[in-house]
Amino acid sequence: MKQTWIKGCKKAIDAKDSIGGIIECTANGLPAGLGEPFFDSVESMISHAVFAIPAVKGIEFGAGFAAAKMFGSRHNDAIEDKTGKTFTNHAGG
Repeated sequence: MKQTWIKGCKKAIDAKDSIGGIIECTANGLPAGLGEPFFDSVESMISHAVFAIPAVKGIEFGAGFAAAKMFGSRHNDAIEDKTGKTFTNHAGG
């Protein structure tokens, strides 16, 4: 994989061009209910910070952009037990 990345960078450098990329970040152990429900939710605060980077064109949480292709019944994160654990994590919570 490293060699493929290096070759891609070399190709862009030789063409005097630029390349894009994807960064993945996870946060574990956050308390339930962190942030305000609408304008100050965790997702909105992270998005605000990330979009301050001029090159950023999109951000995903949970199933992300793939959620647009799902029926709501498939995207739904059904609760498994009284602790609030879910069978899936399509919402990214």
